[in-house]
Amino acid sequence: MSNLIVPSAGFDRLTTGALGTASANSVAKIEFIQIAQSNKMLIRQKADKFEKSAIFLTISAQNARVFANFSSF
Repeated sequence: MSNLIVPSAGFDRLTTGALGTASANSVAKIEFIQIAQSNKMLIRQKADKFEKSAIFLTISAQNARVFANFSSF
């Protein structure tokens, strides 16, 4: 999972003013939500790829058994 996205230094945007702090926290929160959604999508894509590989291996194994049975005649 080396492709997972990590948050940038969003907390560097914090300012001393309460409004600035709230705004920076909102930006950081949105950034974390976007990263979580992106990571979730990456994990789903990897799971789909894994599932397709498993299906391919199952079909390959079935074909090998059919070929082995056919060859034994």
